[in-house]
Amino acid sequence: LAWQRRAFAEHGAAPQIIYSVRTHAQLSQMVSELRKMPYRPRMAVIGSRDQLCINSEVKAAASRQRVSLNLACRQAARRAVLGSSSALRDGGCACAPYGQLGGPAHARRVFERCGGQGKLWDVEDLVQVSQSSGSLGGCPYYTSHVLAGDADILFCPHNYVLDPAVSQCKSHHRQRWSLTDRIVILDEAHNLEQGCRDAGSVETSLTELRQAMASLD
Repeated sequence: LAWQRRAFAEHGAAPQIIYSVRTHAQLSQMVSELRKMPYRPRMAVIGSRDQLCINSEVKAAASRQRVSLNLACRQAARRAVLGSSSALRDGGCACAPYGQLGGPAHARRVFERCGGQGKLWDVEDLVQVSQSSGSLGGCPYYTSHVLAGDADILFCPHNYVLDPAVSQCKSHHRQRWSLTDRIVILDEAHNLEQGCRDAGSVETSLTELRQAMASLD
C-alpha cells in the first residue's frame, strides 16, 4: 500500500491490489488487519451470494426448487430486468433489490458508508446499508462488484482469481474490474492446487440436470 500510494503521487496512477484469501471468514480478518494500519485506501470486498443476498424470497425459491442460490439469483435478476410479466410467465420471483441497484438513494448511502476514500467496511456493513434502506436498498452482492472497479485494494476469495468462469465473467457490473495489470496476492498459496481442482470441477444437482434437459426439448 505504501508503494501504491507513492506510485500514485509520482505518476498519477497505480495498479489495483487484489488480495485473495481461501475462506470467507478470512475476508473479515483482512479488513480487521487493515483497520490497524495507518493507510486508508479506497477498498472493496467481494463475497458469495450466501453472504450477501438479502432477498429471502430468492433464497426460499432456491431451496424449494433444489437449485443453487447462484442460479436462482441470476434468474431473479433477469426477471427484474425484464419486468413483472416475465415473473408471471415462468412462475418465478423477480429480485426487487437488483432492480434498485442503480437507484440514487441506494448509490448515495453506499457511497457515504463504503464508496469514499478511507471508508473501511466489511460485507456485513454493505448488507446493513442495503437492509436499512428498506424497499430502496439495492443488491449488496452486485453492489460489491461495482465498488470493486474503483477500489485501490480488493479482498476476494480464491475462486475470483483461480476460476476462469468467475475471473473472466463479462458481467456489466465488472466493466472496470479484471485481473489484467493488477497486483495479485494469494494468501495460503499451499491451497492453490485444491483451488484449481475445484475450479476445474462442477457439482450439479439432479434438479438442475432435469432443467437443462427440459430446455433442450
